[in-house]
Formats: sequence, C-alpha cells, structure tokens
Amino acid sequence: VGTNITSGEIKTPQMTEGPARKEGSSTEACGFVTYLLCFPIGLMYVIWATIPDETLQELNITYYPPPSLAVLLPTFLCIGFISIPLLYALMNHCSTPSFQSRDTLYDGHSRDPQFQTSVVIGSNNINMNVNVNRNESIPMKRTSTSSVPELYDIDVSVINQSLA
Repeated sequence: VGTNITSGEIKTPQMTEGPARKEGSSTEACGFVTYLLCFPIGLMYVIWATIPDETLQELNITYYPPPSLAVLLPTFLCIGFISIPLLYALMNHCSTPSFQSRDTLYDGHSRDPQFQTSVVIGSNNINMNVNVNRNESIPMKRTSTSSVPELYDIDVSVINQSLA
C-alpha cells in the first residue's frame, strides 16, 4: 500500500499522481462561509440574551434589539421549521387532481396503441383493438410484424378486465 514499484523506481504515496483538484463551486464557498459565521453569530446571540442591559450600557453598547426577541426569534425559527414542510405538503395536495378526474389516468405523455395487439397481464391474455388516440401529437404506427411495437399505455378497461 505504501509504495508503488514501476520500471525499477520506487514511488512514495506523496509522489503518486492523484485525481486533479477541481475548482470549488460558489455553493460550496457559501456553505463554508455560513459554517464559519454560525459560531460567532451564535456566540453574540447567547451573550446578548444572557447579559443584563445595565452591563451592556456600561460597555457603551447602546444599540441592540429588545430583549423580548431573545425568546421570539427561536420560537419563530422553530415554528417556521415545522410549518414549511406542512405548507409544501398542502400546496402539493391542492395542485393534484381529484380521484374522479381523468387527469389521474391520462396526461400529455399518455400514448394509445394504433394497432391490434395482445396484452398479457398475469395469466390473462387479452386482445384489444383500440384506434382512438388521446394524444394526437404522437403518431403510433407499427411498421412490420417483426419489429418491436411502440410503447403505449394499457387502457384502463383492459386492466379492469384482468382484475375482475
């Protein structure tokens, strides 16, 4: 592990060539700076929250937020931390269609077969002949009998037949 022997010369691990160093992204730099600033800002917060106002005024520190924010700030952060995922879940729930909507079955990427085919679901072999295309922008034609057919969505009635 410590040495590599190549054509008579001994290379130490310091001399071996490793992967080239990549440049850091701006996201990495921002994360590192945020990491470095968290400790001094947290320390200033704890000092501000625990030292009495008289002591701060004796040190000629006259401009500071009201002490009530020492309790309100962590409370707002905790409430935000809990409520933001709930708000995202609510927005997702509001943007999905209802169960009775046809949008739960078909969307802009749905494809219907344009040829007669046989679908095998489980042990059932179901023949279907569907020539209705819900998405007219995607032509689906079978060129020959030996080629692989185009991908398509299985019709809901075929699935219901196989489950019945």
